[in-house]
Amino acid sequence: YQVGSVHYLPKGTSKQFKMHRGCWALEYARGWISPMMPFGFADTLTSTLDFITFYHTLRISGREMIRNLLQGKI
Repeated sequence: YQVGSVHYLPKGTSKQFKMHRGCWALEYARGWISPMMPFGFADTLTSTLDFITFYHTLRISGREMIRNLLQGKI
């Protein structure tokens, strides 16, 4: 894939690709994010072991969820 390119995966399909040094990808998800968070946390705790990012994810996500709840957003 070239810089800035986008690929679409229809429901029920998957794709694997190798990311070289200096490469990154942005994932886009739709729907309610909260129920998906345990899957990301499980990956952090079992394979990536990136505990600093895990901490920041918990802190920022928790802060924003509480802030939205206080504003009446459900």
